[in-house]
Amino acid sequence: MTRITDQREFKKLILDKLGLHIVRFCAEWSGPSQMMAPVYDELSKIFQYRASFYVVDIDEAPVLKKELNVSELPTLLFYKDGILIGKAIGMQSKSVLIERFENALSNKY
Repeated sequence: MTRITDQREFKKLILDKLGLHIVRFCAEWSGPSQMMAPVYDELSKIFQYRASFYVVDIDEAPVLKKELNVSELPTLLFYKDGILIGKAIGMQSKSVLIERFENALSNKY
């Protein structure tokens, strides 16, 4: 899993690349972010050959948070071929996220 800290990295790793990219916005001080981290880590291993996974700590990238209108934590953004195709805001169960990932991979978003 790759950490993104600025807009340049985000553009290079997400917007300019083909494939499915899932970006988790979080913060060390956010309880829900910390509770969802292990689920996201586990899913990144399950889907490692089908999608790319990234983490943005909003304290390290406040401008990116603002540009992408991230207002709640945790937030997952789903990008396919550089285009935002979906969001998951707040706590999500593992089964819900698996369904969302599968839908994104099969263009059912």
